[in-house]
Amino acid sequence: MGAVAAIGLMVAALVRGNRELLIQLTANRFQNAIQHGESGQTITLRVRGRLFQVSDEGPGVPVEEREKVLQPL
Repeated sequence: MGAVAAIGLMVAALVRGNRELLIQLTANRFQNAIQHGESGQTITLRVRGRLFQVSDEGPGVPVEEREKVLQPL
């Protein structure tokens, strides 16, 4: 699997929170994008204010599964 990661900050961002959990969150999002995306895809991380967004070129979560994604494990 080959993926290109594009990380861009629109402005300097100060993110407050548990450092380890934020690192885990970021790693999980990238791992998911790599695992479910296409070879050679671009993965983008955007931080704008309180918005933290990882986007990729994968198929996305099926509509019928979207509610489960937001439920605690």
